[in-house]
Amino acid sequence: MLFFTRGAWENYGEDEFLEAVKEATEPEEILDKAEDSILGKQETDEVDNYSLAVTFVDKVYQPPAKKITVKKVLLIALPVLLAAGGISLGLFLRHRSIERKEESLKIHMESGEEYLRYDNYLKASEDYKEAKKLADGLKKKKESKEADLYKRLADQILLADDAMKGEAYQKAQDLYLKAKDLSVESGNVGKQYIESQLKQTRDYISVFDLIESGQQKEGYGELEGALKAYREARDKAASLYFAAGKEEATAKQAALEEKMDKDSQKTASAQVAAKEESKAAKEAEDESVKADEEKAKKKRMSSGSWKISRS
Repeated sequence: MLFFTRGAWENYGEDEFLEAVKEATEPEEILDKAEDSILGKQETDEVDNYSLAVTFVDKVYQPPAKKITVKKVLLIALPVLLAAGGISLGLFLRHRSIERKEESLKIHMESGEEYLRYDNYLKASEDYKEAKKLADGLKKKKESKEADLYKRLADQILLADDAMKGEAYQKAQDLYLKAKDLSVESGNVGKQYIESQLKQTRDYISVFDLIESGQQKEGYGELEGALKAYREARDKAASLYFAAGKEEATAKQAALEEKMDKDSQKTASAQVAAKEESKAAKEAEDESVKADEEKAKKKRMSSGSWKISRS
């Protein structure tokens, strides 16, 4: 005979009691096993006050046949009625508790579905977590599996969103692709949001691909090609309202243009210097030629005078 209050049967079901009874040889074994299980739930749930009583009947005394009286009938019937009443009350309370949990399960499932519809994945994850817990307690496998699937979908999208916010776009893309697989498995729930985020990650990655291409060309000395890549990255980031990408592309472009201006100024200065040097060299050459001509002229004049004097 088992007698227990709400705090006991809410946390240790009838099936569990019956299973414990099959294996027990003493009442203490049932009590110890039930109490261990109940107290173990204090870590996650609030456990109400509980009382348990277990009695084993090994042998029933059979008194000699006596005359039946009203008093004897009452003495026999009253405990039976009390026991039946107690059991009935326990069953009623257990039934009411199950009904409340089923209602709560329904509410959390509907609430989670609503949050998914409006792309509020944090709240959806919380609702489905609670729904799964209730479904497991009620041994509802279908609802438990459904709640678990939607919770994993919501959690996967939250992970991808966090990677996106952290500017880890390649990682975000991989996470959104996994979320897309879960969406297909759950009937395309969240498909539109996931595809929108995937497009954004692809666009952002393409901006950084252009920047990387510019850096490679710059390293090879293809400055005009690098400048073109930086400008394309800047314009694409601007069209996407991608501030971080635009800022980086603009900085790369400005740095390269400054470098090209400096190189151009150096080249121009070198050309001017070379031109001036060439001019100076020509002037020096002209002076040398002129001096040679003057010497030759003087020599001719000196030779002519000598000839005249001799004649």
